[in-house]
Amino acid sequence: ANLFGVIGGFIIATGYLDIAPDAFFAQLVRSVGSWDLLTGLIKSALFAIVIVSVGCHFGLRLRGGAEDVGRAATNAVVASLFLIILVDGLYVTLETLL
Repeated sequence: ANLFGVIGGFIIATGYLDIAPDAFFAQLVRSVGSWDLLTGLIKSALFAIVIVSVGCHFGLRLRGGAEDVGRAATNAVVASLFLIILVDGLYVTLETLL
């Protein structure tokens, strides 16, 4: 996601804002540190744990037929989205406190 964000920023900066490519990359190197990359990796791992845990929870509680599978999948997606937003907010809060 970070890589595609940088690529998108590069396209907008050079194509629409007429910023020189070397100026873009020079500012990118000054602005993005190793902590930014590490934070992205940590958050990705946390989100993956949330998604897998919620999916397993709803899947293992499933009883019934095909209709119940669809309902459980929908409930798992909704719960995952809610928990990802919650975990992201908690992570950002803890990160600013440290």
